Amino acid sequence: TTADADDDTRKRVTVPEIASLSPENGASDVDPSTKELKVTFNMPMSKGMSWTGGGPRFPKLTEGQKATWSDDRLTCTLPVALVAGREYELGLNNLSHNNFQSEWGVPI
Repeated sequence: TTADADDDTRKRVTVPEIASLSPENGASDVDPSTKELKVTFNMPMSKGMSWTGGGPRFPKLTEGQKATWSDDRLTCTLPVALVAGREYELGLNNLSHNNFQSEWGVPI
């Protein structure tokens, strides 16, 4: 944007940021009874999402459930079934899957 851009224009081109993760990124003491992973953004997001990864380090999804958005589209929740003693790894967006985007289409 330019220095003369109005607030609405700036908002439409701003890259969304992660406001919080639950559990936190890098947490090593996650209770295996945790039933969901959450990511909260600093602005409303579109309805798409790209939880990325795979293989044995990607958390198993809870059967019959899908990821959902909060009504305000700030928080996306992924239902999972964790196993004690396992290390997990997943991402948000990648080069070919970038559906975590602001409501104006700007990817994270």
